[in-house]
Amino acid sequence: MTSSPSPPTSVAPWFDDNETARVIKALATRTSGDGPFGRTVERRLAESLGAARVLLTTSCTHALELALLALGVGPGAEVVCPSFTFVSTAKRGATRGCAPGLRRDRCGDPLVSIPPA
Repeated sequence: MTSSPSPPTSVAPWFDDNETARVIKALATRTSGDGPFGRTVERRLAESLGAARVLLTTSCTHALELALLALGVGPGAEVVCPSFTFVSTAKRGATRGCAPGLRRDRCGDPLVSIPPA
């Protein structure tokens, strides 16, 4: 009996003792989310990007919702999404009272083309 080959990966996971120690410390101190590790990452990322502030979020769904709030997008607006997407992409706009505008461009093209107004 032969075994099936492993599926190809683009990047193999890699970590060393530093990462292991940080995970153990975070678990031992019950630190997650907006704790010292998160604040350190935000600070370093802000410095790297030259940004005044960076905010880590728990997910892309959360980031989309915060972006809509920050931009003041609300009822009556259309939130344009690709037609082939995860449901939460359109749902974030719908929960703000927006109409999801699903757009499909060329087959296999993940980008959305919006015709000029």
